Amino acid sequence: MDREQLVKAFFETSMTWQRIWREQFHARMKDSQTSFGQMGVLMFLSEKQPISSKALAELMHCSKSSIAQLIEGLDQQGFILRQPDLQDRRVVYLSLSKAGEAKLQEVKDRRREMFNIATEALNDADLATLTRIQSKMLQAYTDKKKGTE
Repeated sequence: MDREQLVKAFFETSMTWQRIWREQFHARMKDSQTSFGQMGVLMFLSEKQPISSKALAELMHCSKSSIAQLIEGLDQQGFILRQPDLQDRRVVYLSLSKAGEAKLQEVKDRRREMFNIATEALNDADLATLTRIQSKMLQAYTDKKKGTE
């Protein structure tokens, strides 16, 4: 195969993997009232809390209205806490509630199950190679993106 065919095959495999990943994740979380987007918010909150909804929208590359909708759903489920800024009442900081931390742990457990299934066929050397290649691709993309900003 030439480079163009290899890139095309890689792209198709990646897109198929993403589709299967989402389908399987949804199947594992089917009893949950939490959407895929809301699960993403929980993940970001766990790493960056407390954070304003504006900063969260920027971090997740979403519109403020999309984040507001996701946050509202999480709030209704009791997964987040809202803390007003003492200097600026327009700003509200978000963090995970105990229920949100428990939901996040459930999400992480399901994700770990899926990774274990997906990597069963790989030996340690394969997994190390895959990780090295993905890291290299990510670094190249990040470097390229920095050059265009």
